[in-house]
Amino acid sequence: MKTGKKCLVCTSPDKDAINAKLITGLSVRAVGEEYNISKSAISYHRTHHLPRDLVKSKQLAEVDAANKLVERIEGLYARAISLIDVAEGDKKYAASVSAIREARASLELLARISGEIKSGTHLTFVYSPQWVDLRQTLVQALEPYPDARAVVVDALEVAEIEQVITG
Repeated sequence: MKTGKKCLVCTSPDKDAINAKLITGLSVRAVGEEYNISKSAISYHRTHHLPRDLVKSKQLAEVDAANKLVERIEGLYARAISLIDVAEGDKKYAASVSAIREARASLELLARISGEIKSGTHLTFVYSPQWVDLRQTLVQALEPYPDARAVVVDALEVAEIEQVITG
């Protein structure tokens, strides 16, 4: 049965500093003397609460790192979209195609990270016959304009991936 007694270290305003000293291997006695907490209270905390705190800290650090990675990928996606706009405005279709590929890769990576696309799987699209016919007609109509054709093909691929990702 619990007595309702709280851990003196966990309730101390110096908890983080105490944990840091315990982690570095400073003796229980030295930490207790420095913070005026009994050796037994420090020892109890080190045995029963410090491992839990370390696990929480590691989990929070991992979540923070994952969030930063997602933010960086989203930033790359936004930059790629900006580059597409600039390249198309300047009629630099080869550069536009490259930027579209980068945008598509960023979207795919975000989908893999979020679990929407399983790693190691290949995307297979099933289209209605009407869509396949329309897509083929567009691509054929643009054959005399290879730069524009490449841009349209890549834009269609990006739109198809976005449709799969967003459902």
